[in-house]
Amino acid sequence: MPYTTTAPQFFSAALPKLLGAAPAASVSGIGVVEFDLGKNGIYWVDFDARSVSRTARPPNCIVRATPADLMAVIEGRMSVGDGLLTKRLALSGEASRLARLAECLALFKTEI
Repeated sequence: MPYTTTAPQFFSAALPKLLGAAPAASVSGIGVVEFDLGKNGIYWVDFDARSVSRTARPPNCIVRATPADLMAVIEGRMSVGDGLLTKRLALSGEASRLARLAECLALFKTEI
């Protein structure tokens, strides 16, 4: 259902299902990721525990983007590299965790 899922819908409904169904190898080693959507709020996703929360947790990585740009990455309409080059996406954290996150998001785009 590309192009129709909003960021709140993704975090509240789609992502918990995707995390629950994902093979352990695809989500392990990422840890807690803070998705900062600016004025639209912050979501914390614990990939190891397979949970999504609006309650602050110490993150291993931080992703900053507008909801539309984040959904473009998740749905495969924009690559992580393009998002970084155009400054529509900002990432911080350990490179190995960020690489695992990018791989995981690439798997999810085929499922939504």
